This record gives sequence, C-alpha cells and structure tokens, in this order.
Amino acid sequence: MRKFSATWLNAKGREGSGLVSTDPSILVASVDAAESGRAKGSAWAMSVDSQLFDDKLQLRAEYARTDYDFNTSDSLASENDNAYSLSAMFSDTTASGLNWNMGLENSEVGTFFKSLANQGLPSDQWRLHAFAGSQWSNFGLQGDYQKLKDNVNNIAELPEIETDISSLSANWAPVMASNDGWLGSPSLSGVYSRQTQDQNSTPVGYLLAKTNNELDNWQANAIFSYPSLNWGIGLADSKFRDHSALQHNTNTHRVFSN
Repeated sequence: MRKFSATWLNAKGREGSGLVSTDPSILVASVDAAESGRAKGSAWAMSVDSQLFDDKLQLRAEYARTDYDFNTSDSLASENDNAYSLSAMFSDTTASGLNWNMGLENSEVGTFFKSLANQGLPSDQWRLHAFAGSQWSNFGLQGDYQKLKDNVNNIAELPEIETDISSLSANWAPVMASNDGWLGSPSLSGVYSRQTQDQNSTPVGYLLAKTNNELDNWQANAIFSYPSLNWGIGLADSKFRDHSALQHNTNTHRVFSN
C-alpha cells in the first residue's frame, strides 16, 4: 500500500516577541509605547508512505519548505529553509512467538526552518536514529542510538556540536504460579543510557570554551504485586563529566521506593 499527501498553508498573526517601539528613545519597547509587529509565513510539504511485505516493512519520506517573517514591521527580509525526513521500520513475529523490530531514521531541519503547524519542532538539527527491540514471552529488550548535529547550514560564525545518545533497556516479568507468595508477581526492569557532546568546529574569534561533556545514567527497578497491594524499590546512578570545565562534575546516587 502506498499513500501520497501534500500540504500547503499560509498564516499570519501577532506575536508578543514582535513588539516594536514607536518611540526611538526607548530601547526596550513597553506595552504602552509599542505596536505589535505581525508575523507571517507560508509552508508546503509532501510525503510518501509505503507498506510492503504484508505491512511488515514501513517506509516514509517527507520534504517541507517554509518561508517565515518574524516581524513585518521591520526592514529585515523573511527567512526560508528546508527540512526532510526518511524512515524505514521492519517488524515481524516468529513461529515461536518472538516479536522483534528494527528501524532507521534520518532527518534534517534547516537553521531557519520554522514549522507553522508544529511549533515545538527543533530547528537547526541533523539527526540519525537507529533502534531495535524484541519481546518474547515475558522478557523484552530494546536498544536505541541517536546522533545529532547542529549548524546544518554551515554558518561560519557558529560552532558545530555533535551529540551521541545511546540506551539499552530490558524488562522481565516472570509468570508465577500464584501471587500470594513472598515475591507476589514480580516485574524487573533496567535501563542504561549514555550521552556525549563534542564541538567539532569552532569559528574564529569564538570566546566560549569548547563543548565537551558526557553523561552516564543507569536505573534498576523491581515491583512486587499481590492481591491487595504492591510495593517496589529502585536504584539509580548518574555521572556527569564536563571536560571543558564549563560546569561542575557531578555524581548522583538515588534509592527510592513506593
């Protein structure tokens, strides 16, 4: 099955950030001495979805372009940029009951791209995302990896920071003959994640220290359920190291229960 869709929209409105002072002697515009600047923009997008091999393989491609003027009251021109997204995911179930999936995504949102429909979409980001997971009976395993880069338009005055995020999680809920025993019906889970940030390029005259840090987290949880109550306990550890000395190194240990 294949599906094609296309969208075009045009919008305008007032933004608080677009307040423009009507008095040149006032450096910061106040509500009393300001007129609200209008923001306007247009956007178009097209996408293609395809499902193959009895819907086990899902493919998607999307491309969009926006043109946005933050404040029509000033003399600055509008900004336009592009964004794209490509993804592929395969999932299947074996004869023994093993459910598994794997996927790959790649996307890029331009430095000056502004989505009118999705205000929370981060701009200036290139992203590669790979994941895989499985669930067999009462045991599950999931792995995830992301690589992020900013300054996708290669602006000479801006640095480029690369972020790597990886995680591995597992869960197990053994089937008990009865939940009246000492352990009741236990459910165990654990997750480990790691994030690193490195500044690949630094513009001439850049005065701030280069970004170079890493963050490691792990957490383990156990929940025990009984006919009339349940309780749980968890352990967590976090270690942050900033090799550029911009922030303090920290170690955090937690024990919690419910």
